[in-house]
Amino acid sequence: MGDGALRIRLLGGFEVAGDAAVPESAWRLRRAKSLVKLLALAPDRRMHREQVAEMLWPDRDPSSAANNLRQALFTARRALDAAGDDGSRCLSVRDGVLTLADVEVDVDVFEEAAAEARAQPTVPACEPTT
Repeated sequence: MGDGALRIRLLGGFEVAGDAAVPESAWRLRRAKSLVKLLALAPDRRMHREQVAEMLWPDRDPSSAANNLRQALFTARRALDAAGDDGSRCLSVRDGVLTLADVEVDVDVFEEAAAEARAQPTVPACEPTT
C-alpha cells in the first residue's frame, strides 16, 4: 500500500481512516458499513453487484435489493469522502463488479505477519512491527 491509502480496521472493531477517521455519523446506513466490510474481505476486494445484493438483502427481490445496494453504495462513498479520499475512486462499479481499491486492511497485515512468523519461527519474527 502506498501512502495515502485508506486503512480499514476490522479486527477489534470497525474503523476506516485516511487523512481523518470516518466519523460514526457518516455511516448513515448500517448496510453501507457492511458493504465496505464485505469488499474488504473479498478476494481481490471485488464482488459482482448481484452477489453483494444477495448477501446483504437475502430476503428482498432482486429489484429491491439492487435499489438498496445503490443507496448503500452512495452512502459508503460519502463516508469514504469523510476520510479525506475520493469515495467514488475507492469504491467503484464497472461492468457490474464492485471494487474497493487503494485500501490497507488490518486482516491482511495480520495474515502476512502470521505467515512470516510461521516461516521464521523466531522471537523477533513474532514481535509486532507497529
